[in-house]
Amino acid sequence: MGILHRLFGRRAADVWRAEARLLHRLGYVHSPEAVQWISTSVCDLSCPHCYSHAGKRSHGELTTDEARRLIVDELVRLNRPVLVIAGGETLLRKDFPDVIAYARRRGVPWAIHTHGGRVEQHLETFAKYPPVMAAISLDGPREYHDHFRGKAGSFDAAIRAMRALKRVGVPEVVAGTTINRENADLLADMVADVFASGADSWGFHLMTPEGRASEHADLLPTPRQLRRIAGFGRRLRAVFHVELDNEWGSAGADDCFYRDE
Repeated sequence: MGILHRLFGRRAADVWRAEARLLHRLGYVHSPEAVQWISTSVCDLSCPHCYSHAGKRSHGELTTDEARRLIVDELVRLNRPVLVIAGGETLLRKDFPDVIAYARRRGVPWAIHTHGGRVEQHLETFAKYPPVMAAISLDGPREYHDHFRGKAGSFDAAIRAMRALKRVGVPEVVAGTTINRENADLLADMVADVFASGADSWGFHLMTPEGRASEHADLLPTPRQLRRIAGFGRRLRAVFHVELDNEWGSAGADDCFYRDE
């Protein structure tokens, strides 16, 4: 694709669009099923496992108009894949309701990853424009979750968020747990809370040494812990839907217990 870069110079968006159109015409690719937008670096928590250094607003975040034109309108051209919104904490964007309303007017479905602490403030938007999926972070039992996330009450807020989202009609609510060396052996203690939250499934994510997490390599789970989690997930999946997220790569012999055919 070097010739396209020479033709368009440094206009990256034009190059990307031209490449996508050419590949589509040649039959090499299909429209994506989902596109993730890291909508902000702002976050009111400071979690050790964060894959970015979320906290303060970074330079160059998209304005409301840019989000509409460069994200939503582009997804319309790509046959409307699911817009997966993440952060930072997406719900700290003041224009969150406006961007979602525009996406739905344009026929773009959406999903969200959030720590849950701001969900109740936006229930009107969730009820009016339900996402196809909402994932709420849950890192351990109450005491551990609040300690790890550095904010008392964050566990209860996450549980309330999941219940509220089900109440307003969100079809799929996921309890998302990022596995680290400390909480890897606490999953069994979370089962009752996950069930009681009303979540439809439980997603296991793997802590990766990126962003702030790269400063906490001592928290990376051990291979032995991951094998134990595979066995735990296999047993639990007999009664509840468990998902292994993409960053795990292959789960080897246990892969079939996590991934849908």
